[in-house]
Amino acid sequence: WGLGLALSLLALAWIAQHVHVTDLIGAWNALSVTTLGPLLGALILSTAVRGKRLQIELAPRVSPAPSTLTCLSLMVLHNAALNVLPFRAGELGYPLLAKRWFGLDLALGIGSLVRMRIQDACIVACAVIAAWGPWSGPLRLAAMALVCGAAMALSLAIGRWRSTWPIAADWRTDGATWGLSLLNWAI
Repeated sequence: WGLGLALSLLALAWIAQHVHVTDLIGAWNALSVTTLGPLLGALILSTAVRGKRLQIELAPRVSPAPSTLTCLSLMVLHNAALNVLPFRAGELGYPLLAKRWFGLDLALGIGSLVRMRIQDACIVACAVIAAWGPWSGPLRLAAMALVCGAAMALSLAIGRWRSTWPIAADWRTDGATWGLSLLNWAI
């Protein structure tokens, strides 16, 4: 724990040397209330949606079911780790925190993370197809259906390959997490 804190502070000191504070203050002051208000509102709403998604994801796997506030705390710490640690090493924060806070088996935590990343990748791919696909309406819909089908097939294949990973979840949980992932990306 102490080593992690020391390394984080060292990284923060290094970043601070390469950032001009006057530029940051100037950029901050250039934001109007009409820009900053919706921006902060969207950030708060997106974070709340991700916390709820995490709660729905974890509820069937841990007992007692975690509160939304606890899941929100875990999500904020996980996102901080993603932003501070290099090479996406912060992804390890989610399964490790889920193990520490809820006693979730590490394999289940990694499987949960993989499942959520598959959902996110599918939704982002569909957004790209919708925005920049060279096809007409029906072909775009078919391409998006193909992406979603591939994501679901991948989820099922991983679930069968490693049965301890909670990839193939119950459809109510799966539908809710897909819906919240879509809402988060829409925000």
